[in-house]
Amino acid sequence: MIVASSSVGPTFLKEPPARIDFANDTGARVDCSAGGSPPPNISWQLGDGKSVVGIPQTTELLSNGSLLFLPFRPSGYRHDVHAATYRCVAANSVGRILSRDVRVRAVVLQYYEVQVYYNKNVVRGNTAVLKCTIPSFVREYITVTSWVQDSSFNIYPSTKGDGKYHMLPSGELLIRRVDESDKYRSYQCRAVNRLTGASLLSVGTARFSVTDSRVVSTPRPIDKQVSIHARKDQTVVLPCFAEGNPPPTYKWFRQDRHQLRVITETDDRMFVVGECLAILHVDEGDAGRWVCVANNTAGVERIDLTLQVTSSISIMIQPSGQLTVDVGGRAEMQCIVTGSLVHTSSPTWLKDGHVIGPVGTSLERLILENVQRDDAGMYQCIIRGEDDSAQSSVQLQLGAAHPQLLYKFINQTLQPGPPVSIKCIATGNPTPHIIWHLDGFPLPQNERFVIGQYVTLHGDVISHVNISNVQVEDGGIYQCTASNRVGEISHSADMRVYGLPFIRPMPNISAVAGEPLYIACPVAGYPIELIIWEKDSHRLPTNRRQHVFPNGTLLLENVQKDADRGEYRCRASNNQGQSASQMLPLNVIVPPRIAPFSFQTDLHLGDRAGVQCFVTKGDLPLKIEWHKDGAPIEADVEVRQLGEHISSLSIETLRPHHAGIYKCQASNSAAQDSHSSRLLVNVPPRIGPFTFGELIEGVRTQVQCVIQAGDPPLTLKWLKDDEILPLELGIQVTQDAYSSTLAIPRVSRMHAGNYTCIAGNPAAKTASVTAQLVVSVPPRWVAEPRDHKVSRDETVMFHCQAEGFPNPTLIWRKIIGRHPSEYQDVTVRSRGLQLFSNGTLYIRQALPEHQGQYLCEATNGVGAGLSALVTLTVHVPPMFEVKSTQSTVRRGASQTLQCQAHGDGPMSIVWQREDMRLPAQLKPRYDVKETTIKGGFLSELHISNTVKSDSGTFNCIAKNPFGRSERTVHLQVQGGDFVGPINDGPISKAQERIVAERPPSTGCHYGILDICHARLRSSMKALLIFFLHVRRLSIQKSIWAL
Repeated sequence: MIVASSSVGPTFLKEPPARIDFANDTGARVDCSAGGSPPPNISWQLGDGKSVVGIPQTTELLSNGSLLFLPFRPSGYRHDVHAATYRCVAANSVGRILSRDVRVRAVVLQYYEVQVYYNKNVVRGNTAVLKCTIPSFVREYITVTSWVQDSSFNIYPSTKGDGKYHMLPSGELLIRRVDESDKYRSYQCRAVNRLTGASLLSVGTARFSVTDSRVVSTPRPIDKQVSIHARKDQTVVLPCFAEGNPPPTYKWFRQDRHQLRVITETDDRMFVVGECLAILHVDEGDAGRWVCVANNTAGVERIDLTLQVTSSISIMIQPSGQLTVDVGGRAEMQCIVTGSLVHTSSPTWLKDGHVIGPVGTSLERLILENVQRDDAGMYQCIIRGEDDSAQSSVQLQLGAAHPQLLYKFINQTLQPGPPVSIKCIATGNPTPHIIWHLDGFPLPQNERFVIGQYVTLHGDVISHVNISNVQVEDGGIYQCTASNRVGEISHSADMRVYGLPFIRPMPNISAVAGEPLYIACPVAGYPIELIIWEKDSHRLPTNRRQHVFPNGTLLLENVQKDADRGEYRCRASNNQGQSASQMLPLNVIVPPRIAPFSFQTDLHLGDRAGVQCFVTKGDLPLKIEWHKDGAPIEADVEVRQLGEHISSLSIETLRPHHAGIYKCQASNSAAQDSHSSRLLVNVPPRIGPFTFGELIEGVRTQVQCVIQAGDPPLTLKWLKDDEILPLELGIQVTQDAYSSTLAIPRVSRMHAGNYTCIAGNPAAKTASVTAQLVVSVPPRWVAEPRDHKVSRDETVMFHCQAEGFPNPTLIWRKIIGRHPSEYQDVTVRSRGLQLFSNGTLYIRQALPEHQGQYLCEATNGVGAGLSALVTLTVHVPPMFEVKSTQSTVRRGASQTLQCQAHGDGPMSIVWQREDMRLPAQLKPRYDVKETTIKGGFLSELHISNTVKSDSGTFNCIAKNPFGRSERTVHLQVQGGDFVGPINDGPISKAQERIVAERPPSTGCHYGILDICHARLRSSMKALLIFFLHVRRLSIQKSIWAL
């Protein structure tokens, strides 16, 4: 119970911060103020509890409670002062409280430089990452505020950047899609020292070169494991830095209970910026594992990022403010901590600034049993983290206290006549009230008795009884009773007045049958020799249940109605035989008794139920009432009074809310009796739904089958595909009274299926819920394609097979450009290519046009998919466009035979004559000249000064590692004036040139023109033969020559 109090314990109005950093040339002031009644005093103490005192030229304690740290030279640094933990202390008469820990750190300024760290070579199209590096001894006080490009253009931190340039809140600069122009720019970072406010630029400038890579490479992350710390409500940008060729694309996932969930930009707080993921106003729910997947055609790389979100902790004690507890009562205080910190300790409880042990059941809860006066004061809960701490306080003040008698009156013997005063002084909370009795009865009501009572300034109650002109009949046992709502306390003493025996009249008394009864005889006069009791003229006791004590008290044990009711007489006498007596009428009332009743134990929903409450004995009038669980009966429960001593309770249709404890209570003027019975409504089990969700192979998972309704005892079991769980699957099942948990440490394809949770109890057969476990398995290679090198016209088969769930889709692509991103899909219509349903790419007859790189991709929507880049090399064997030719030459002239073969190198051509290698003795008249030409090889056999024996068949044989080919040249050497047959073979350019440049003359001594000689001038027939032989020459040249 929270109440106001005139004294209020201290509370902080301005609590110092958890950390104070300052430079040695500036100093610092730490303020602290508190309120309360009376106003509290402010002091300071160190972390070890020692008091803080001012140190000349170092620290001062100001009159307003502030702690001042003065500027100092580097030589004046004191570790015990400038790197210590302080606490502000506020105290008044109620109690004492401590502030949170204040960690003070003075920094002696030193020279330092800021550098830029970066990769000096960046592959074109990728992202360049520049970092501002700061010396470790000053890093925590330096903030990177901007980057400067080319000493003129400023780039400031932002969440989204401008597309090309993006400075992250953490200080890194990203330059996306680097190209040739970026290598001509320079960069510097600008940082600010928050202790001094000084701004400085990084030393030197950063420049990087842009390189072109012809080699396809998988993404290479800068860091594969990244940990990021953020405060709640900050904006965080999660980086994913990787370099590859071609430049990778990025996809973000959230690891949620061992499952990867794709990040979609449906959440307004999250969006992807290039390779980064921005999260606005982070909270504790964003903490955990994030996964970035960098993917290109060469492969996939995963980067794991751990986000830790901390928030400033705060503490609240419930109840707050002031807690009032009765003396002897129970005080319970709960420490509620909100926020999160790294390496947070357990809560610590303090009373008036001193640590107390964990009295209660846990460190978050403090329980005080049997509260006493010393327990009043100020209580605090303090929690400390690595960089922060917090505290909360509550004032415990005493509430209701059991009355205590501070002063009591004593026994006394008096003569009649003088005035008498007796008094009692009591204290307690609430303020007790004092009443008086004489021999167990209220004090006489006459003018001689005056009762007074008042409360002092300290809360004590003084009550007195003043009797003027005391008489013999005023004697007896006086009793004062101090009581409040907590309890009562009594004191009695005998006041004897000399005189004859006297008995004051006694009122009618009612006794309860079966209970003991004490009756005091109100005797006055002194001295009294004997006090006796009589009933029906018989002196008591007359049986073992009756006892008469020397002071005149009568005890009747186990009062019986018929035997004990009637008139009793008390008689007192002295030793002179003088006596007095008084009558006492006694009535005995029989209390009610209820016969036991109970509900049936096998009642189910929808049944009818009822019981009767029968009062077997007890004096009338009787009052019979029903209650359920201590509350009135519900409207749908019918109660009927069947007579003066019978009441029935009935329920037409049982529902779950009818279950409980029903109590029948009967009462009369003497006492009351009750009997209770529990009604059990057997409810069949009902299972709450559960689901596995979409799972990826390799993660952990668990589901809980919870029985939302149903009476015990309950049974639970699991089935997979309507069969008992196979042991080889390693499924773990744990169970408590109302739930069963099924856990799979590592999900595999074998775990897929329908899982059924079955619950049963005596109220019904069974209840069950089934959920399907779908295991999404990312693609994995069954047959990964490999490079092939074949010869032209050979058969090629690329096997590309992958498995997963769902079944992966296989797509073939052919690279048509310089980069893997430039491709065309391979379809069933692609010339010379055939695709099979199992993913195999079949080329029946490999041609040079089929050569190149092919990409097989396997995707099923789970994970990043698979891709394999393979190369098909088609080797071309030697080929001649013309397999056979003829050549004619005039004896004595020179002739060149050519073999030009197309095909892949390395290639060689060997000349043979009549299937024999050319003999060595033919040199130097036979000379072979070889030339590598585009797409093939050229070999020329030059024969100078031909003779008749040179005629014959020449073979040129071309060979490379992939095959061979042969060409035949028939050479005829002609002599004399015979004009041989015209060579039907092709005429070389050289021959045309000779004919053109040297037309027939009187000699005709040049090469092929020997066939004309001197006859050419006199015979037109010879002219025609010449014309046909050199048919590619213009007739005009021949006529001119003639």
